[in-house]
Amino acid sequence: MTAITTGLRLTPARTPVRTVIPAAPQVAVRSAGPAVRRAAAPEASVTWTSTPDVDLTTPITPYNGWDFPEARHNPLGVVALLLAVVGGILALIQTDATPGWLLIPGSFGLALLALQLRGRDKNVASMAVMAAIAGSIVAVVNLAFGA
Repeated sequence: MTAITTGLRLTPARTPVRTVIPAAPQVAVRSAGPAVRRAAAPEASVTWTSTPDVDLTTPITPYNGWDFPEARHNPLGVVALLLAVVGGILALIQTDATPGWLLIPGSFGLALLALQLRGRDKNVASMAVMAAIAGSIVAVVNLAFGA
């Protein structure tokens, strides 16, 4: 039986420590037929070495130390959000709610379009979708129960 040496690793005090994993022993397996002896893992010795200049005390960061890519601003989402808010306010007017009824579906469509832009911020566009849905609910309630 041969032990597998996994190599050297450095402790925080920078002293090398060798890690050894023992090889698997041979095991007898009972089956329905005559006794079968399972062969152990092939004897092999694998050695990995680490360079002494590796510092194991520093944490590993994503993107190998580079900053995360930032999403660019989404002006189409901002326009959709403004249209949804203005359309919701105009839909509350009892005398003429037509501009609100026209702005809310337009803002919903612009918000869905703004969600599909790659590399752009999706937060404002998703808020515009929610504002358009809330504005349409307010407009329907105002139409149904308005005086």
